[in-house]
Amino acid sequence: MTSARTRTRRWKCGDGKPHVATDGSVVCYDSEGGKWDVGKTKMGSCWFLDSYCGVENVLYSVYNGKFRWYDGEVNVWRGVEGLVGMPKFLPGVSVRLCDYGCKMIVVWDENMLSSGERKIWCAEIELERRGDSEIWGEVEWIDHVLTVPIGYYIVKALAVTV
Repeated sequence: MTSARTRTRRWKCGDGKPHVATDGSVVCYDSEGGKWDVGKTKMGSCWFLDSYCGVENVLYSVYNGKFRWYDGEVNVWRGVEGLVGMPKFLPGVSVRLCDYGCKMIVVWDENMLSSGERKIWCAEIELERRGDSEIWGEVEWIDHVLTVPIGYYIVKALAVTV
């Protein structure tokens, strides 16, 4: 199971251990040994925004307009390949990600300054791991889903399945 808590920056990775981020490093709790592994993993700054989520034991983020995933084996962020049809996000665009049954949902806004409105967009992305060092994303659908006054903003994206 993968879980993320945005306020405390805690999540469980593929190794099943809880991870906690601190100033660019990550500490990992080893329940069998009863100890914290400190400084083992460096995350950099690519995920210290609200635009991240875990899908099938992989941590994803949108940083500087690019989709990335964290490769814990070599402690490096890698770009998600593919994603044909996704816009290039400019600075200031609010982007939120969430796990949707092994896929990723992306929700973002677009300011329409001339009308004083904000469009909310949504995309569903199928993710495929190719080898050890590549993840490809295929946009299954993308659409404008809501128009709100410009003072509104996206706080969090959540997926509910019944």
